Amino acid sequence: MTCGTTSPIVTRLAVSAGTLFALVPLFACDAVAMAAQAYPTRPLRLIAPAPASANLDFRARQLAQKMSASLRQQVIVDNRPGANSIIGTEIAARAVPDGHTLLFGYHAIVMNPFLYAKLPYDAAKQFVPAAGFNTAWVGLYVNASVPAKTVSDLVSLAKTKPDDLTCASTGNGSGQHLSCHLFNKLTGARVRIIHYKGLGQVVPDMLSGQITMVFDGLPVPLPLVKAGKLKALAISGPNRAASLPSLPTFREAGMPGFEMVFWTGVLAPSGTPQTVVDVINRETNVALQAPEILKSLTDTGSTPLGGSPAAFAAFIKAEAAKWGALIKESGARLD
Repeated sequence: MTCGTTSPIVTRLAVSAGTLFALVPLFACDAVAMAAQAYPTRPLRLIAPAPASANLDFRARQLAQKMSASLRQQVIVDNRPGANSIIGTEIAARAVPDGHTLLFGYHAIVMNPFLYAKLPYDAAKQFVPAAGFNTAWVGLYVNASVPAKTVSDLVSLAKTKPDDLTCASTGNGSGQHLSCHLFNKLTGARVRIIHYKGLGQVVPDMLSGQITMVFDGLPVPLPLVKAGKLKALAISGPNRAASLPSLPTFREAGMPGFEMVFWTGVLAPSGTPQTVVDVINRETNVALQAPEILKSLTDTGSTPLGGSPAAFAAFIKAEAAKWGALIKESGARLD
């Protein structure tokens, strides 16, 4: 007999005994089912393992606003930055699996197992993928004074002056670091990789010309590109960005192997009822259909991810394989 079913024999025995105690386990099953159906019963906490100023935080707040209105329960974004997302991810992994604490994760969750010998959690075992939110295509940006108008120009310049050009990284093993590594691998160039603690430190050096190039999504560099302070040479992804329609894709620029993509999505602690995961998935997909979110994504070179929990799980598995191979090849370690 499964939870939610009542055996006629058990019912007759309970009634004939003149007691309801035999039905207590059945009532408990009903209570669990009712709780799942009533979800959520209190405000939700959406942990963003990044600072409040980060693009991850911005996307998390877009989703939280829509879910708050739809679920009629406040969804609070809880910023827990630090240790390459490990701090916030560990908090979410240890949360009660009732759907009231969720993780707004990103690609670091599949990168960290290859960067650290030991983590305080096992993401593959302690999280259930609920819904993908977006993929963000990676752009290549150079200082405005760099004499390169195309990716080919930059490659030629790098080969003419080996070790003179520099590529900014937001930390060893970061997406920017691995993008620089992939650029060198695909082109045969020897661009020097310079590590910073964050993108906030990279921008001033990019503007002053101390750094030649950087790989990142569109949100931060876009205003600088439009102001003529940086030059954008290419963007990853299958299509051009609506906000920069003249910017070619890497495939169009002659580098089809550059397929870097940053992404975000919602994960729940393992053990969260499937009915609750389905609610989270539904709400995320509904939010991604909002015109203002769609416009915000497309304007910044991003694409809605969405889909089913199973589709997001398959996406994460593929990303783990891709990032893992690249990290092992680069030799990046953070322990």
